Amino acid sequence: IATGSELRDFVCRADGPTRVSSDAAYLRSLLLDAGIRDVWARSAADDSEAIAAALTGLAVRSDVLITIGGTGRGSKDLTRRAILEAGGKLLDSQEADRCSGGASPFIAGELDGRPVIGLPGNPLAAMMIAQRVVLPLIAARSGIELHEKAVRATFSGNIPAGKTGELCVSLGTSGGTRIARAVQKGTGSVLLLRDAAGVVKVGKDGINAGDEVEVICFIN
Repeated sequence: IATGSELRDFVCRADGPTRVSSDAAYLRSLLLDAGIRDVWARSAADDSEAIAAALTGLAVRSDVLITIGGTGRGSKDLTRRAILEAGGKLLDSQEADRCSGGASPFIAGELDGRPVIGLPGNPLAAMMIAQRVVLPLIAARSGIELHEKAVRATFSGNIPAGKTGELCVSLGTSGGTRIARAVQKGTGSVLLLRDAAGVVKVGKDGINAGDEVEVICFIN
C-alpha cells in the first residue's frame, strides 16, 4: 500500500497529472522476480481511515502487509495510527529492533495474525529494508529459497570510525579492479534503485579508501 494523496493510481490509469510510487513499483518487481506471484498493490490517500481501510481490505487475502510512507513521528505521518485503527497492533521498539538487527528504521506491526511492515518513503531506505528484511521474511513464509551471493571489492571513499551498520554500495570496475562505492542518500534521483548492488557491513573502526570489503549482493 503506497500512501500519499498525490498518488492517483498505482498503475497510472488516472486522467491528468499522475505521480507513481517508484518504491512500490520496485518492491512489486522484486517480489515477482523472486517467484512470489500473488502481489496486490494499491495506493491510499494521506488519511488514516483510508490507509486503515486499505489494510483491512487486503488483510483477508494476504499473508504479509507492507505499507510505504508515513513512518515518521510527525503529525502528518499516519501509518502507525492507521494500523491501530484497522485493529492491528504495533510491536514495541525492542521487538522491532530485533527484527532489524539494530535500531529499527521501519514500522513493525501485526494485523489479524499477519506481519505488517511499514517502509519509509525515502527510496534508499525503502530499497534496503525491502532487500534485507521484507524479501527474506516473505520468502521464508512462502517456502522460497533465496541464494545470497557475496563478492570482494576495493572500497572507494572513507567511512569514519563509530558509524556501524549496513552501507548500500554500487559496484563498478577500474583498471580491472572491482570497486565498491557508497550510494548517496538525498540526491532526489530514483536511479539508485537501478544502480545499488548490495551492502557492506561497517564495523566500529569504519572503512578506509582502498580497503578490501565483502559486498553482500542484493537479490535480483
